[in-house]
Amino acid sequence: METLKTDRLILRNYILSDLGDLYAIGKEVGVLERTGESYFEDGAMAMGQLSRYLLSPETYAIELKKRSKVVGTLEITRARFDPYNRKARELTFYLGLPYQNHGLMSEALKAYFDFIFHKTKINKVYAGYFYYNEECARLLKKFDFKYETTFNFYVDFLDTEVKTYYYSLKKEDYLMGR
Repeated sequence: METLKTDRLILRNYILSDLGDLYAIGKEVGVLERTGESYFEDGAMAMGQLSRYLLSPETYAIELKKRSKVVGTLEITRARFDPYNRKARELTFYLGLPYQNHGLMSEALKAYFDFIFHKTKINKVYAGYFYYNEECARLLKKFDFKYETTFNFYVDFLDTEVKTYYYSLKKEDYLMGR
């Protein structure tokens, strides 16, 4: 994965020394839950997550340049609802609470979309959000994601299903709008 830089951010692979920052973000109640995962109850949970991120070349640590501090994650995986399309990806992202509502995720996503839609063969990105996550809804709409479907997503740690809206962004739509 290529390191991406913006005015305020560096998007890069995770490294072992990011454990403290990742744990600080993940233990904040309300951050990981929006992605369908439980908050970190202890450092072992954070280490498990970091181990997964270290093995995933398409997972970006979102680092704040001024502080050399990881403030969030942008994770890209094969698209669940389009698993045979090698040119489609699914996007999951989150920021620590103190870093939300400052335009940082918009900045990170713009850098990511500029990279993948100009320099890779990826032609479609999917993203979903739980019905109560209005911040995510606004962000996807800002980038002209189009509605695909609604479904119930089973959340293990809650032992229940949560209504989820699923959207997509096509390469040609992104390039026309920029």
